[in-house]
Amino acid sequence: MAEVLGKLVEKIVDVAMTTYDSQGIVAGQKEFSKIFFTQTANREDLSIEEKVNLIQEYKFLLAKNKNRFAVLKKAEKHLLTTAQPEKVEDSWIFNFWDKCGTISDETLQEIWGRVLAQEVNNPSTVSKRLLHNLSLMSVSDAENFSNLVRFCFDDCKEDIAHPLIFIKEHPNVYSGSKIISKILKELELFSLIETNYDTGFIFENKKRLNYRNCTFEIRLERIKAGNVRLTDDGQCLYKIVEKHPKNRILEYTIDILQNNGANIKMI
Repeated sequence: MAEVLGKLVEKIVDVAMTTYDSQGIVAGQKEFSKIFFTQTANREDLSIEEKVNLIQEYKFLLAKNKNRFAVLKKAEKHLLTTAQPEKVEDSWIFNFWDKCGTISDETLQEIWGRVLAQEVNNPSTVSKRLLHNLSLMSVSDAENFSNLVRFCFDDCKEDIAHPLIFIKEHPNVYSGSKIISKILKELELFSLIETNYDTGFIFENKKRLNYRNCTFEIRLERIKAGNVRLTDDGQCLYKIVEKHPKNRILEYTIDILQNNGANIKMI
């Protein structure tokens, strides 16, 4: 794993021209900072205001690098031995490295670390659009998506997930689980989901799904699939974030499907 991390760091160095060591701190950084502050303070060609601004910019850069190295450390535990950092596009690395410098919350740093590992493990799977939207998300936005993920069922035939949320028919059921139209609208603005409150989404004929290692098949000519579905970016983020499914979600989702006329067969 250390070899993969080393290759990733080399890639970042090539793109962002930064430096890194195993502790996540630039070797000799403290000594360099001391020299920088002393020399800046003694420069006669700068006004006091210019000196202050220069020092503040340097301290801001240190703070951003601290965030970056924290994200890199989070990514390390998710890297695979088969990872290919050399195949990640330079523009993606530059974009990621620039944006993750502003991420100071540990919860968000964990997500960004997983995103980096996903792209390095499987190059060209995380879009720069997703990076942009993640950079705009707050902790509560991330928590709202993680909450929605609990309602997602894995498709047994395709590498996708389906959020079975019937909020139009049963708004009170979902409001208790913090799934409300306002939150869904916000997630839609981040291009993570699509909603359809008019006709809802439909599965044709049959669908085999998995939830908490429980597999079941739904049979009906036209199966109501709720009012929400994941976009491509939503599917990507779904694969990345931690999942905390609950049995009661499985139970009342099956109840709703059966009440809508579907035949459920447990596998």
